[in-house]
Amino acid sequence: MKAGQELANQKHWQTLGQDERAFWGEYQGSALYRVCIDKLSLKTSCSCPSRKIPCKHSIGLLYLATSSADTVPVAAPPRRGAGLR
Repeated sequence: MKAGQELANQKHWQTLGQDERAFWGEYQGSALYRVCIDKLSLKTSCSCPSRKIPCKHSIGLLYLATSSADTVPVAAPPRRGAGLR
């Protein structure tokens, strides 16, 4: 949880978005990680190599998305080939 809180800073996130089903974004760390969270089930997916579920990137996105209503803009979901959904 603590590692996820540290990642809940908008300056590291790119391509943030949400719709009625999910939150998504790309986190720039040592690599660019694609993260998606289903709003109903809270199931997460992330392209990072971590075996922890949920990973710190998913927790960070969830903290970021719930911290303020306008932090993650409403947007059309990325293409399926983009790996976020």
